[in-house]
Amino acid sequence: MIEMKPLDIQTNDLAEELVGRYCRDLSKGTLKKYQANYLRLDGRDWQYYSIEHQLKQNTAQVYRAAWCFHHAYAIKRILERLRTETDIEHRHTLNLFLLAKVTELEDGRSLCYSPAVRRKKKSKRKSLHGKPGNWRECILGALAEPYKVYGIVTALTGCRPSELGKGASVTIINQELIIEILGAKVSDITEGGQPFRRLTINQSLPLARELLAIMESQETRELYVKTSSYSSWYRAFKRAAKSLGWGDLSPYSYRHQLSADLKALGQNNAFLSKVLGHRSSRSRSNYGQFLQGRSKGGSGPITEVYAPLEVRIYDSQFLDETPSTGPSLG
Repeated sequence: MIEMKPLDIQTNDLAEELVGRYCRDLSKGTLKKYQANYLRLDGRDWQYYSIEHQLKQNTAQVYRAAWCFHHAYAIKRILERLRTETDIEHRHTLNLFLLAKVTELEDGRSLCYSPAVRRKKKSKRKSLHGKPGNWRECILGALAEPYKVYGIVTALTGCRPSELGKGASVTIINQELIIEILGAKVSDITEGGQPFRRLTINQSLPLARELLAIMESQETRELYVKTSSYSSWYRAFKRAAKSLGWGDLSPYSYRHQLSADLKALGQNNAFLSKVLGHRSSRSRSNYGQFLQGRSKGGSGPITEVYAPLEVRIYDSQFLDETPSTGPSLG
């Protein structure tokens, strides 16, 4: 048996880690997109290509993912050769190739990119300015059936309209009110989004009591809430909001308000990111602001959250500090 040097073992372990990260099971659509993007790179690294073509940040991230996958796949092929190769000279050559590829991937994936001109996002969080603390309850009172329950679930969870289109499961388990949401914007390419999240709701909230009353009236401990049409839900919400003189509000305003409430309570980045269905702590900076929070004390609207994927923490520890300006590829 051929003995490996300590450097070879260290390189091998890192190589296995990189292959596990970037060569996991991917859909055919993702692999096809990786292949097309890598061909466009034409031998250039993803950062150089992004700068040359002044790509938007999210587009650059897709090229980064394609570049990393291609290099990790090359590492995977070298590792497969090493498992069967017995010739000492050939193993030595393969180890040199492996070290070069691992170094190249490590260097390339650590590169950062920011567009020369940042796009200014149109954020619905501005719509919260000047609204009373009970605007959500006011909207609920103005909503017609069956849209009231849509408003309640969206306000309690901050779910996206597209997620409510997939359906939310509301259950009472061990006297706790649990709402489970299937995630949207889940992508292998950008490594973004939680596939699902499970929120434990504070039952003392007025809207939580409204939801419990609906379940009690239906004599059920399980409720499935799903919009049949986003456009009809959106129009119903806008009618209710305009009747109150708040035409700038939309269903997405619920998401911003919940985020602002959690920031005002000082919830940590990982908690808030999971509540919103994110995998990056940077994303939460786009939702709500500390000063817009209606909850400055107590246990908060969400007492517990579970999401299966770890949140990548990049920025400050406390949510009342200046938020980051947006996602980064660092």
